[in-house]
Amino acid sequence: MNKFNLVLMALLVSTVETPTYGLSSLFAKEEVVYVPPTQEEILEGYGINMNTPISVGEFLITIVGTVEEHFHVPMDTHYAAPAVQKAGELGIIIPQQYTQLTWSRVLKEHEKIDILLKVMDHNILSIDEVAEALNNVLIKGIMYNGKKIDLKSLMPIQYKGQLMVPVRPIANVLQFDIKWNEDKGIMTLTKDNLESQLQVGYDSYSFYEPNNVHIIDSISLKIPPRLINNNLYVPYEYFLIMLDGEIENNVLKYWDKDTNRSLYAIADQVTAEKINEEYNKDFPTPSDLRKAAEKAAEEAAVAAEEAKKNGLRKR
Repeated sequence: MNKFNLVLMALLVSTVETPTYGLSSLFAKEEVVYVPPTQEEILEGYGINMNTPISVGEFLITIVGTVEEHFHVPMDTHYAAPAVQKAGELGIIIPQQYTQLTWSRVLKEHEKIDILLKVMDHNILSIDEVAEALNNVLIKGIMYNGKKIDLKSLMPIQYKGQLMVPVRPIANVLQFDIKWNEDKGIMTLTKDNLESQLQVGYDSYSFYEPNNVHIIDSISLKIPPRLINNNLYVPYEYFLIMLDGEIENNVLKYWDKDTNRSLYAIADQVTAEKINEEYNKDFPTPSDLRKAAEKAAEEAAVAAEEAKKNGLRKR
């Protein structure tokens, strides 16, 4: 078969009508359109526990507390007033909307989202640091040795940007002996070779050896022990110090079960051309057949030319 016949065959193949069997409509149905995540979906990816209640004051105190290096925030002055002022300066709230009468109100979810979306786009505040700070206080319970501690309906609370936990139910689980001096407002915890005293209103957490007047250590946690509904509360860090970090947060993160997409599961952009490319490996289109015929003709022409040259060499 000469070169002319090969080219003619290729042209004949290219003119053959090949049924498409509705491939174009099939591709149209299978086309995947990339949908960029909304700001709310990106925010969800940071895992902030939105379901645990938090007051307006505590929410703002916790956020502003992440940028104390930029702003001096005297948290013990007029409670949330400095935080509200700084949050206004940072542009994440309108201070007039968060007067003192609102500080104890539980923040609604849409309000949290509105504020956090502004944090995400901020040039000073870091959403990563804010998310970590919030999740340190938005806690439903406490675990020890992998088991949830029964807090006897005494839930952890937020106070001035810190997580406060009830002493008695946790100390019982940790097998501390507990003595309470109501007149002086002092609770004494004793276990093995460790004794600790907590006094209401005094930011001095002292640790002793039993029957020894010398203090092993005395630290400040910025927040003194507080009586809340006749139950003594202390900063969560107090128990971390006592047990060298044995106790663990039980950070319960809530996710919408009906949400199919998250920050870490957004499909990559896939075009119709990409789908066609994969699909056509098994089901070639008329265009593919035409290109294949042209390629075959070119290869045949090259082969014929090589054969001709080889024949001349032999002569």
